[in-house]
Amino acid sequence: MSERQVSDLTGLPRSLVHEIRRGSRPRIDTVEQLAKGLGVRIGDLIESEYL
Repeated sequence: MSERQVSDLTGLPRSLVHEIRRGSRPRIDTVEQLAKGLGVRIGDLIESEYL
């Protein structure tokens, strides 16, 4: 999934999605927004090697 697609699904700025992808640690409210937009549990994101 591209950064643009994640941005479109979650409503997060593409620049923020890019920062997270590059290793930046997101705030909990950002993780919540990612999970909601992607239709996954927060735990799935937290346990992921990508966050």
